[in-house]
Amino acid sequence: MKHTHKETAVGPEHLDAVGRALGRIPSGLFVVAARNPETSADQTMLASWVQQCSFDPPRLSIALAKGRGLGALLETGADFTVTILPDGRKDLLSRFGKPSDSPFEGIGHTRRGQSGAATIDEGCAWFLCRSAGFQGAGDHDLLIADILDGERGPEVEGQAPKPFVHLRSSGLRY
Repeated sequence: MKHTHKETAVGPEHLDAVGRALGRIPSGLFVVAARNPETSADQTMLASWVQQCSFDPPRLSIALAKGRGLGALLETGADFTVTILPDGRKDLLSRFGKPSDSPFEGIGHTRRGQSGAATIDEGCAWFLCRSAGFQGAGDHDLLIADILDGERGPEVEGQAPKPFVHLRSSGLRY
């Protein structure tokens, strides 16, 4: 049986409860970065909805708010990176949580791949990706990305760094 949006939409009387429940779904925190080939400017965003979605080929799914400038660049097929932020690095949250003309300035441990997209070496891991397609998903677009390369971040005191895990008080807003 096919369900329409109206049949599955949460009624207003349940919205707050659903929001509190959704907020308990843990997510990581990630920096998605690409370099605009025309301007050589870095475009970045802080993302919380990133998930592996395929083994073969290895792929990620990434939710991007509609109208994000980075989304338009990624739709062109530009290579981009995804860095998994390490636990406790709130300084990186504030840096990448808002637009910046030079987001990597002052971060001593970054490197650039052949495409020019930057990674943060202090991250738990990083991936080099390319868009395999977009799908509308409500107020976000879902990007499916092929993983072209990747590496786990450096160990600290003999341990792999733990990823930053994020919970929200409500899953109906950032």
